Amino acid sequence: MIVMKPGLFFMSLLAALLPFSAGYCFDFSAGGVYYGIEKSKKDTVFVTFKDASYASYSGKVSVPDSVCHDGKVYKVGGVGDNAFRGCAALTSVDLPDGMVFIGDDAFRGCTALHKVVFPDSLESVGYNAFGGAGLDSLVLPPAVRMVEPMAFMGNKNLKYVSLPDSLKFIGDYAFMDCHALKTLNIPEYIEIIGRSAFFNCYSWGEETTIGTTIKRIGLYAFGNCYSLKKVRCKSQVYLPYCEERAFGDVVPIEKTLVVYPGMKKAYMRIPVWQDFREIVEME
Repeated sequence: MIVMKPGLFFMSLLAALLPFSAGYCFDFSAGGVYYGIEKSKKDTVFVTFKDASYASYSGKVSVPDSVCHDGKVYKVGGVGDNAFRGCAALTSVDLPDGMVFIGDDAFRGCTALHKVVFPDSLESVGYNAFGGAGLDSLVLPPAVRMVEPMAFMGNKNLKYVSLPDSLKFIGDYAFMDCHALKTLNIPEYIEIIGRSAFFNCYSWGEETTIGTTIKRIGLYAFGNCYSLKKVRCKSQVYLPYCEERAFGDVVPIEKTLVVYPGMKKAYMRIPVWQDFREIVEME
């Protein structure tokens, strides 16, 4: 049995609680942007922050698709964890073609950030990446397959969202507390909608459509979506599983469920779906 001395234990605990590891320190800066070199890809860098204060950027930031340092050209592959976190004066960001990822907490708390131009090459948006930001609208490119938990939670100015049909997974709390959200499409081939994914989206339009591939809808996924009056569910062969209170606390659910012809009785036998105030078949 190994016994760690109290002093060593304290130092280990302190290191674990530091806001970033050495891996996120910037390696160089260029054009007012800080970069870290990918350890596994020596020709690729990611955008990062200057120091532990995080607030490294303000105004409009344009990230190039490549950058030169010490005579070497690097591709810009992504935005690292915490890169723009807490930059309250950041207003807009242009991200380059070729960038494939946005890391965890990358734009968290950027309350003045109203616009981000996403490249078509983007594949992933990290955990809480835009939590509490100031986005007005959001258009995700077709290469994105997953919206991570809390990715856009608390964007209270967000009114318009366009999600690609290729999207398979919307994580827990992904759009929770987006109070101004009026327009959002559920992707045609979505498979999982996480817990509280759209909780407290008070202003969402009057109806939405859920495609044929949906498998699971999480607890409170559509809770407190008061404006949503009609839900169309296109599933036929495989009826999706809804966790308890997926559409809110009140039973009957004060919404109309629209299903394919001949499927009404099947939905009436399934928990949560059977709680809709009215179930009708498509004409």
